[in-house]
Amino acid sequence: MESSTQKINQFITPLKLILILVSLNFISIYIVYSNTKSSDTVIYTNQEEIIENKYIHAGALVLDWSYSMLRYFKK
Repeated sequence: MESSTQKINQFITPLKLILILVSLNFISIYIVYSNTKSSDTVIYTNQEEIIENKYIHAGALVLDWSYSMLRYFKK
């Protein structure tokens, strides 16, 4: 009789895991982008740069999370 971890390991192959993590990256980047995007900006000031920096920072955090999850599942 197989244990539950062996069944999970057979179900989740490395390729499936990578595809899942990449799709989660795209979904989370889209969510972060849609939440930080400002459509009501009338005056163009440094606020656009601040929003861009928040978007870049959030994207970097998502990528770090993805790589840490990949390293975790590699072990």
